[in-house]
Order: sequence, then structure tokens, then C-alpha cells
Amino acid sequence: MPVILCAADLWGTKVNYEVRFDNFPSAAELQLRVESLFTPEHSARRPADVPATQTFQVDRIQTFAERSQQWVDLLTPAQLLDYSQVYVFQKENEYHKEVQSKIPPPVPAPIGASSPPPAAMPVTSQSPAVAAISQPIVPAATTVTAIPPSVAAPTTVVPSVTTAAAASAGLTVPFGEKQQNVFDTMDTTRIRSIGPDEFKAALTRLRIDHSILTVSELFTKADQNRDGVITFDEWSNFTELYPTLLDSLYFRQKDFQNDLQQQAAIEAAKKVLTDLREREKEARMASMELQAASSCQEQKLAMQIAGAQEAQQREKDAKVVLEAAHEDTERGRAELRERIMEQNQQKEKERQKQVAVMEATRDVETVQRRLVLQEAELAKAEEMLREMQRRVAEQRREVETHAAAVEHTRGDVATAQGAEHLAQIMLVESQKDTQACADRVAMAETEVSARQEREREATACHRESQNDTARQLAKRDMEERELAASKEREAAQRVVEDEVIKLVEEQERATQQLENENMELNVSRRQVEEEERPLLDQEVKLREARDSLEEKEARLRNDQRLFHTTHGRGGTAADTTSVIAAAASPARSMIATTYKPPIVPPLTLPTTVPVTAPLPSLATLPHVATALSVSPTGARSLTTLPFEAAPALSALPPPTRGLSPGGRVGLP
Repeated sequence: MPVILCAADLWGTKVNYEVRFDNFPSAAELQLRVESLFTPEHSARRPADVPATQTFQVDRIQTFAERSQQWVDLLTPAQLLDYSQVYVFQKENEYHKEVQSKIPPPVPAPIGASSPPPAAMPVTSQSPAVAAISQPIVPAATTVTAIPPSVAAPTTVVPSVTTAAAASAGLTVPFGEKQQNVFDTMDTTRIRSIGPDEFKAALTRLRIDHSILTVSELFTKADQNRDGVITFDEWSNFTELYPTLLDSLYFRQKDFQNDLQQQAAIEAAKKVLTDLREREKEARMASMELQAASSCQEQKLAMQIAGAQEAQQREKDAKVVLEAAHEDTERGRAELRERIMEQNQQKEKERQKQVAVMEATRDVETVQRRLVLQEAELAKAEEMLREMQRRVAEQRREVETHAAAVEHTRGDVATAQGAEHLAQIMLVESQKDTQACADRVAMAETEVSARQEREREATACHRESQNDTARQLAKRDMEERELAASKEREAAQRVVEDEVIKLVEEQERATQQLENENMELNVSRRQVEEEERPLLDQEVKLREARDSLEEKEARLRNDQRLFHTTHGRGGTAADTTSVIAAAASPARSMIATTYKPPIVPPLTLPTTVPVTAPLPSLATLPHVATALSVSPTGARSLTTLPFEAAPALSALPPPTRGLSPGGRVGLP
């Protein structure tokens, strides 16, 4: 038999029980057993300021998974192992909050809670007093085992031992026990006395259909000292006179208590049925919610699959863009290298042109120096020409030669200046070309930077697409797992729903059986009460007739005593009294000489006591009495007359000892 360790929080204190099962239970079976286990302890520990409506209600159950070393929700019996630890969460409200604390070591469950309750056995032989008020018998065939333990399990109520059954079985209850029991039941104020209101209320509650006048007369007869209440001694004396009424009150009170127990059992069964129907609704709602959750999960999974496909397509597009950007970047780098080479070539040309310009400048400077020297020499020649006019002819040729040389030098200067100007123009153009090359290189570098930036963006986009694809695939896998778990929860919920529906059907049958049995009991009780009604009426009438006879006898005794006292007839008063008594009540004389009554407590009212053998019929006894008559002249005489009550007494059935046909003690 597997053992499950069940822990729960009871008003801030952790409790851990070892619970044995025949096999590993389902979640619903475990929930039912847990509620039946913790409900009594929960009620016993309930604080005084918490209303009684706060019962132990299971919200969810978690078990400790050995593999993952984590607490997980209990869904299927496959999650349980021998000695698995489970924790029961209750529904939180203003009176209950789950408190985190260490779970104590397990202890054996209370007796009767660690194993399923056995079917109740029929009651065997008992003492007569116990048999008359025995508890309802629970047949094993009608015991309901799987009922939510938040409400006490319904008990199939069968009739207690009825008076007719007790009569047939020979079971009796001591007379004093009946007196005490009925007196305690009527004494609702617990002051050891019964008031008129309590007396009337008890007769009304137990459906003793006497008139208001009869009830008042009965209370007056019971209240011997006329203090307005009935003490126990007065009640004992009164019930000695009315044993049938006591018998009826006693057994009707037991029937009334049994009826209250049956009604309580029916109400408990109805409450269980209501709770089961609520659980059935909750199970159906939970099943519908799980179905909706599964549908929603399937839609989410479809959306995640579509998202993963879109992410994969975006990843492919990003990869194409990345490859195009990479190729564009490579082309830009090639163009940059070409521009750099052109720039280097242009710089080389510029350098060469600068060298040419420098050479032309040096030539111009050389020619200019030569021009300066020639001009100096020309000045010297002119001076020499002035000085040496004589030598004009000779020097003219030399002057002309020098002039021709000067002109030639000037031509060289002009040519050199032209070459310098051309070199400067070429230098400017070369500088422009160099600047254009530099601009193109800068543009190429900018373009390469932009292309590299686009390549980096494409790389980041591709990486993001890959991550997005991985996330979408992970979400898809997670949605698939959640869908599978939702399907499992839905299947488990269907099992719970089926079990709850089965429990509801069983509880409906049990409740219907309780109501049918209670209806049969009520019908049987009504029949017994109908049979008792004429007996009660006969007892009241007989007691009234007997009281009337005794009153008449007392009046006759008083009148006879007064007559003998006034006129005198000889003899002593005691002899006269005995003669009058013998003449006044021959029936009493015959009974007194034939039967010896047992010793009983003295009573205030004159009455007879129960005899130990069947009494002769009153119809066979001489119904006569001595009456006092007074003539118009004043003379008085005794006349033997029949009792006025004789016809009424002779019409009554002869009383018998023991139980009457209705199951009550017979009249004395």
C-alpha cells in the first residue's frame, strides 16, 4: 500500500500526515481524502473570532519532484511515488494566508483518516433501554465512500426500533427512565420544573392532539401544589396516573429526535450534493477553460510557427542584403585603391612638374643674372663709349655684339619666363588635378565608410534576424510543450469531471434514498400516532370517570359521616366508615380482597396501582353505591343505587398489563 506524505497549513501551523492508499490515487481522489483528513483538525483549531463557515477547502496540490528538485502541480498519479511529499494549498481569503515555513516531519494520520472509512455494520443485540433509542443503522450497501469531506459524509438513516417492533421483541424501558427522560426533555429552561408553556409546547411538538382545555386540565392535575410549575415528584405522580401519555411522549420524543437526526443527515447529504454540483460546475468550467486554453494555445502555436517562418524569411532576405552589401563594399574598396593609385600618379606628375618649374625658375634666375651682368657690361661699354669715343668704331662692333647678345639674352629671358609661366600654369592645373584626385579619394573613402556602415548594419540585421528566428523557434517549442501540457491538464480535468459527475449521481441516489426512508418513517410514525390517539383519549376519559367516581364517593362518605354524626346509629365511627366504604364501593372491596398491590410511594390523589395479574372486567362487577336521600320533612335515608359512571366504564375495553397493541404500556 503506497504512503503519501500530505502537508497543509492549519491556521499558521504546518501539519504533515502519513496517509496510506490501496493504490496511487488520482488528483481528485487525493483531494477528497485530504479534505476528509484535515477538516476535523481544521475545525478543532479554528480561532474563536473566525466564523464556522470558514472550512478547509483545497485550492491546488503540489508534489515535490525528485528529479528536478522542484515543487510542481499534481496532475496525474504517475507523478506520485511511495512516500512522495505533497503540499495542499487552501483558498486564500481574509482569514487564511499561506505562510512559508519548514514542513515538519510526518506523523501517522489520525485513526479513521489514514484509510478509507469501512462500511458501517448493523447494530446487534443491546439492552432494552438502548435498543429503544439506538442510533440509526447504516447498511453497507448504501455507504458512499467518495464524497467531498468538506461536509460530513451522509449516513443512510434507517428507522430506529419502533414501539411496535419493541413490543414484538419484548423490549421494555424502565418506567423511571421514561419519566426522567420526558421530564428533562420538557424542562427546556433547565430549572428542574415544567411551566405551562413548556408543557403545552411539548405536547404540541409531539403532536398530542388534545384540546386546549384538556391540556390545561392535565397540567392542573399534574401541578398538585398549585404553584404554577410541575416538579419531578409531581411529574412522577402524574405519570403514574397517565402511563399511556408518558409512554406516548417518551417514544414520540425518541421518534422526534431520530427525525431531527434524519433531517440533519438529509440536510448534510443535500449540502454534500450541492457542493458536488458546485464542483461539477467548477469542473465543467475548468474543462471548458482548459479547452479554450488549448484552442488559444493552438492559435498561439500557429502564430508562433508563422512568426518563425517570417523570421526565417527575414533572415534569408537579410543574408541576401548582407551579401550584396559585402560585394558593394568590396567594389568600393577596389575603386578606392584605383583612386589612390591615380592620386599617387597625379602626385608624381605634380612632383615632376614642380621639378620642371623649379628648373625653369633656376633658368630664369640664371638668365636674369646673365641679363644683369650684360646690363652692367652694357653700362660699362656705354661709359667706355663715352669715354672712348675715339674708339667708337672699334667698340661699336663690340657694342653691337653686346647689344645683340643682350637682345638674345632678353629673348632667352622672355622664353624662360614663358616657360616659367607655362610651368606655373601646368603646376596650377596639376594642383587642381591633385585636389580633384584628393576629393575623389575622400569621396571614395566616404563611400567606402558608408558601404562599411551599411555592411555593419546588414550584419547586425542578419544577426538580429538569426536571434529573432532562434527566439521564434524557442517560442514555438515552448508553445508546443505548453499545448501538450494543456492537453494533459484537459485530459486530467475530464477524468476529474467524470469522477465528480459519478459522485453527484451516487450522492443523488443516496440523498433520494434518505428522503424516501424518512418519508416512510414519517408515514409509519403517523400510523402509530393514529393508533395511539384513541388510547390517549380513552385514558383521559377513564381517568376523568375515575376521578368523578372518587369525588362522588368522597361526597357520599362526607354526607354519611355527617348523617351519623348528626343523628347517630350506634357503633363507632371506624365501623361506620368501613361499612359505608364496603357499601359504597363493592368493586374496590372485591379488588382489595382479591389482589394485593405492590408497595408504591404515597400519592396525594386517591388512585389504584398497577396489578401483577389481569384484572376482571369492570362490566362483571356490581356497579352500586350508597346514596344519601333527604325527604321533604327532613328525614334522611341511605339508598343503594348503581354508579352513574358504570355504563361508561363498562363500555371501555379491559386493560392489560405490559405493552398495548399500539406499543405503549397499558392502563392500570
